[in-house]
Amino acid sequence: MLKDRYNRVMYRKVLRVVSIAVIVLLVLIALTLSASAADPTADSFGVEDANGYKNTNVTVPVNITNPQNGPIATIRFNISYNKSVISAIDAQKGDLTLVGWNSPDSTDFDWGTVVRIAPQADEYAIQNGTNGSVVVLNFSVLGEPGETSYMNLSGIELSHLGGFFVGTAPPQNGTFTVGSARAWYLHNDTRMYKGNMSKPEDTLTIVNGSSKNWTANEAATVDVEFPADYWTGWLKLNTPFTATENFTVAVGSYSTTTSNFTAAGTQNFTGDDSKTAFPLNIPANEFTVPKDNYLALNVTNPPAGSADLVIKTDGGNSFITSPETDPGYPIPELSSIILFSVGLLALAAYILRTRFLKR
Repeated sequence: MLKDRYNRVMYRKVLRVVSIAVIVLLVLIALTLSASAADPTADSFGVEDANGYKNTNVTVPVNITNPQNGPIATIRFNISYNKSVISAIDAQKGDLTLVGWNSPDSTDFDWGTVVRIAPQADEYAIQNGTNGSVVVLNFSVLGEPGETSYMNLSGIELSHLGGFFVGTAPPQNGTFTVGSARAWYLHNDTRMYKGNMSKPEDTLTIVNGSSKNWTANEAATVDVEFPADYWTGWLKLNTPFTATENFTVAVGSYSTTTSNFTAAGTQNFTGDDSKTAFPLNIPANEFTVPKDNYLALNVTNPPAGSADLVIKTDGGNSFITSPETDPGYPIPELSSIILFSVGLLALAAYILRTRFLKR
């Protein structure tokens, strides 16, 4: 009897141990299957800021960063944009889909474009941790200089091999800026370059109580006279400026002799803790940039507050556009020179005629 009781006790203990082991094994199997069946994703999926001139075509890569739970075999996404500023012409293969992938399918709608791309075989699927472009969008630039368009990604679908598991990724949205041949783009070397948006995006910090002068990359070759008019453009910040704090933007000339900036017009701005883009519309009086001096833009962060002003430079972010009455800096346009020369000739002819009549 004691032996039977002992056997029953041991049987229960063994059964309990076996049951626990089976449960642990099932949990491990479930976790393994869950991990292997996780939906594909990535750290980010989207576009960088881009720019271009009216009546030109510009390519915008759509990038994926650190894909996970792959391989990723099919990609689908929506991109919305302002069709009065840019319009998608077609979609091409990216760096990661150049070999072994079908050409992307794109369908246009009123709000933007839907794009889908898939490989020709599973072996060409995008592997985990591979960064690069999956599609390159070709846009036609329709907008006027200074106009911008959002480029917002949505409906991002990343499919595993066979399409059984479909995941997504956080969108990275961008802004498209239409450039101007009369626009002076600010660079972080405190120079501004006419019509040049080619340098990669950067920043420049103006600490509280200080200012920065951006000077044209070329000095005036003659005295250049600017009529009274409005100077437009955008000043973009890396982070929102503190509410109630102020800064000023001025256009004018910079003297190489005195190292001083002389303002012809100024515009004041106030932060609001959210805005990062400030439109420029500076009313400037008539002013002259003397020969060997520079057209310049001044940004001042007054000492009244405590916040630093971090300006986004390069990449077409911050710029000032001269008015249509711009005579042509650093060399006046031929028409201005011709008119000036004709005026001198007329004056000389008048003086000679007067002297001749006196005789």
